[in-house]
Amino acid sequence: MNPALRHWWRLALAAAPLAALAQTAPSSAVPSSARDESPVELSPFVVTTDKDVGYLAANTMSGSRLNTPLIDTPASISEMTKEFLEDIGATEMMNAVEYAMGFQSEMSGGNDNTIQFNSNRAVARGLGRGTAARDFFSWGLSSDTFSVERISFSRGPNSILYGVGSAGGIINSMSKRAGFVTRSELNLRTDANGSWRMHVDHNQRLRENVALRLNLLNDSQRTWREQEYTRSQRVHVAGTWRPFRRTELRADYERGLQDRLLGLRFSARDYFTMWVESGRPGYNRAVDGNTYPTGTITWGANPRLVYDGDANRWYNFQRYAQTRGRGGLTGGGLKLTTEDDVPFRALLLGPASTSDNAYWSGTVVLQQEVVKNLYVELAAN
Repeated sequence: MNPALRHWWRLALAAAPLAALAQTAPSSAVPSSARDESPVELSPFVVTTDKDVGYLAANTMSGSRLNTPLIDTPASISEMTKEFLEDIGATEMMNAVEYAMGFQSEMSGGNDNTIQFNSNRAVARGLGRGTAARDFFSWGLSSDTFSVERISFSRGPNSILYGVGSAGGIINSMSKRAGFVTRSELNLRTDANGSWRMHVDHNQRLRENVALRLNLLNDSQRTWREQEYTRSQRVHVAGTWRPFRRTELRADYERGLQDRLLGLRFSARDYFTMWVESGRPGYNRAVDGNTYPTGTITWGANPRLVYDGDANRWYNFQRYAQTRGRGGLTGGGLKLTTEDDVPFRALLLGPASTSDNAYWSGTVVLQQEVVKNLYVELAAN
């Protein structure tokens, strides 16, 4: 998140029902020492993905801000697991919006809109822009899935539980966390347009109570249109430390660079053919007033200069123009619907917009079990 953005703090206090949230941690997460062989009671602020089965997510924090079985959550929530995100080829949050119920891209043209770039511009239930969050903190960029474990779509005013939600809903992405199992993963991806993407994910257990996770991304995306591209390099580091049995400290840091170029999202127009078919008329005068005499066309409110070679003069037809030829020429012309003259892959009108961004975001979370079934979480971003 840009350092100019203000910092958010939250203090959450929860009293969980007796044994309601007690779970046995996976055997790989239990230290080998004899004193730690007893079951570990997980914090109600933590959702693990161990019980997820394919596309089916077992638990969520989106409905109550506590770790709750999704089937018992009294809210309209959709959870997209890591496996689902991989199968639909989602590389960023806005790709997942296309598959979410009740959400849609706010801008025409979807993710290819010239002002879309990195912002999360999604409409939730038609009630204006839905808020985006990362680990329950406001997030202004489109989250790349290289550092995301799952994405939650919460529809309706229950999103107020986040503290940053809108009336329509909220999109929350859960960042990857360091676990106590050493493993590595390498992902490579390419396509026919010349795009390529490389992602490295390595989790290392350093000690029985210390773990570190590193995610690296190098991404170069091309489209079917020439010159368009999106290039990004990102790094995400997460760490977990359990200094005491009832205390856990987590931290993560993400930094990235991205530059992008998009072309105009409409084809060229033919202003020439109809002019030739009308006898190649010139303009002899501008028409004032609100009348539209025969042969007059409307050019719109923007200034438009036309050169008349016969009179060797320039005319400003900002509002109206009258032709010498038969009928009225339509100022808009015709869209080129075939590639006979101009190939669609060419950016005939040039680039629409470019974007060059650098960002960083860091989060620190401290969780403490004060007494049995009474937990405190303090987090800063």
